Amino acid sequence: MELINNRYFINNIIEENDDSITYEVRDLIRNNEKKFLKLYKETPNTSKYVKYLTQNFIKYSTITHPNIIRSYSFDIVKTIDNKDSKKLLYFYTTEMKKGFKLIGTIDRFTEKEVVDIIYQICDVLYHLHLQGITYVFLNQDNIFVNKYKDGVKIKLQDIISVKERIISRTFDYNDRMFIAPEFTFNKEKIDKRIDIFSIGILFYSLLKGVNKTEFNYQSILEEIKNSDNDYFKIIKKCISRNVSKRYDNIYQLVNDLNVITGRQFEFNFTNRNLIFKTPIVGRDKEIREVLDIDNQFNTGNYKMKLVLVKGECGIGKTRFLNEIGFRLRMNNRILFKVMVDVSNSVSSSPIQMILKQMIKNADISLIEKYGAELVKITPEIRFIKDIKPSSVLTADKEKLRLYDRITNFILDYINKTPTYIMIDDLHNAGLETFKILDFIIKNSNSVPLLLIVTYDEEKVKYMPEIKEIINEWKKLDKVKELELLKLSLQETAELLSNILNIDYRPINFTAKIMEETSGNPRYIEEVLKKLYVAKELYLNKKGIWKLKIENIDRLLIPGNIDEAIKEQIELLDRDLYNIIKIISIFNSPVSQKIIEKMVRISEEKLLSLIEKLVSMKLLDKRLEDWGYTYTFYNRNVKVYIYNSIDKDERNRLHKQASEILEDIYKKQDRVNFDELIFHLTLSGETDKAIDYAITFAQKMQRLLANSRAMLLWEKAYKLLEKKPDDIRKLKVLISMGKLYAYQGENNKAIDMYKKALKGAMKQIINN
Repeated sequence: MELINNRYFINNIIEENDDSITYEVRDLIRNNEKKFLKLYKETPNTSKYVKYLTQNFIKYSTITHPNIIRSYSFDIVKTIDNKDSKKLLYFYTTEMKKGFKLIGTIDRFTEKEVVDIIYQICDVLYHLHLQGITYVFLNQDNIFVNKYKDGVKIKLQDIISVKERIISRTFDYNDRMFIAPEFTFNKEKIDKRIDIFSIGILFYSLLKGVNKTEFNYQSILEEIKNSDNDYFKIIKKCISRNVSKRYDNIYQLVNDLNVITGRQFEFNFTNRNLIFKTPIVGRDKEIREVLDIDNQFNTGNYKMKLVLVKGECGIGKTRFLNEIGFRLRMNNRILFKVMVDVSNSVSSSPIQMILKQMIKNADISLIEKYGAELVKITPEIRFIKDIKPSSVLTADKEKLRLYDRITNFILDYINKTPTYIMIDDLHNAGLETFKILDFIIKNSNSVPLLLIVTYDEEKVKYMPEIKEIINEWKKLDKVKELELLKLSLQETAELLSNILNIDYRPINFTAKIMEETSGNPRYIEEVLKKLYVAKELYLNKKGIWKLKIENIDRLLIPGNIDEAIKEQIELLDRDLYNIIKIISIFNSPVSQKIIEKMVRISEEKLLSLIEKLVSMKLLDKRLEDWGYTYTFYNRNVKVYIYNSIDKDERNRLHKQASEILEDIYKKQDRVNFDELIFHLTLSGETDKAIDYAITFAQKMQRLLANSRAMLLWEKAYKLLEKKPDDIRKLKVLISMGKLYAYQGENNKAIDMYKKALKGAMKQIINN
């Protein structure tokens, strides 16, 4: 085994035991960054870990602190060495573990280094405690040490590895030496003073330079009972049998340590921010309803074909879809997902995107069987087996045949494997997409296929043909409709607790937020971001969230989501604003490399800024075939930022973007055609935009991508409207006429030829 999920290249094995194997890997998507990947074997314990991580990993993945190894991702093994995995395997990835375990270096530290280690441990554990997380297994095996010229640096074992020990309820006698005597696995909430006990034992072992096998709890108590050593006094308070006599929190412990050392140690709250990558709240019932359909598929009941998810703007439709997708993926289901926006809404683009995902893994026999029709919507497959398109029928018959072949390809591809097609923001799609989906829904009873789509009911009101199709769907007994409602007071309190990353429910603050937002999750998030950016919500010196205003009733809350977004954007620092300003001029998701060329800053700094914008939910991060791309989480934000850019600067940015894209096209013969034409048009280079539209249309026709070619011919024709005497208009009209005739749309073809003839006569008269 060398490659997992076409992303993680295995360098070597680090550790292997009965339940798992840990590898050192290179992340091919993240510039070959080295990571650890822990692969779970198929054992009785695996199901416990998987269930726990499925529900909790999202919380632990947000823990970032310089003194703890970071957990990155949790996933299922889909492919091994480019082939489908035959076993049900799970894995998670972490930051590389560097340095030596403390247990092997216990007697090599000066007193100053010992104190530095304790300060760092206090720092990271206090960070965890503020989030309601007790580490429990703080011992010499779970601490990694590096010595540098400027001192000692430590990192704790990643939190997932520690949680595994708790889940499996396994520790040996020596582990027990560092864990408080009152600890039991049966308590759901673990007292943070258990960690304070462990700090005391660890402090003692470091000062004495002894390993865990060389002392016991009772002997330590005897030694420090009457000692005048200042450090022993701290240790004595940490490890008291009487829990109430221990330090209540680590902040108190550090204050006492500061008195002894004369230092003014300050906790590191750099990474303590608002967290928007949080567990889903208030959607348990709806999640169960979808997963119940999955259970029905397991019994051979394939009745349900569509789940329609609706809800007001900001209610969390995308978040719900992501959660469902994650749960299904971890159940080893086949999943295809597409988000519909202005960049992919034309014609049947969403269907094309889904087919492309399927074709990647489809058996060659399926492509040969259906290729003559599929090539008309996904021209790339002609290179697989020199596929030729079928002869063209009349317009209506041609569409019906295409619908039938697309549907049957999907049915044969699925066979009896539970498969899910998820489409976000379906209201942005064209009528053609709805018609194809309608055909699939009505003709897929024999297979375990479920479509899960989200849409905005308000926007559909103004689309009569699409509204009619959706209303017809609702009448079918194979369709389930889910409406996501606003959060209750308790759910709002839970969401606030998650975002603020605290271990309690802020009751008064919740009441105020609930009063103003009515429990709309997106509105709540935007209000918190605005308060934070405006410094009305801040961290005090103890890392506790505080409001600048004393009377919470006088707290000013933006009147709606858009107002909250605008206010926070106006308060962004210059570097962050420059990044979103650049991204706002693009019509489709843009890659990091292109952004880098636009802003001319280092890759490391750019990535840091982008990740911050993603964490703030201003930007959305998407994984494409060629890497990550970025676009706006909320289209209204994009429009607001774009419109706020000075006209001259907008023109300059569009010109710069067109030059970058043109350079890519010349060097690599690949580019987003629409994006290049878009920037050329808006930078005033209409002639060049027309030439490229014609060039790309001809290229698409050669690839037999006729629907794509027609869109480009139409784009060229529209650009030529302001140039009535341009000879290129004749070429465009004739080409459109030929293409319409080829597709069997003879009336449209004749209309194009008439316009071309009229234009030609005008050219003759003028000349």
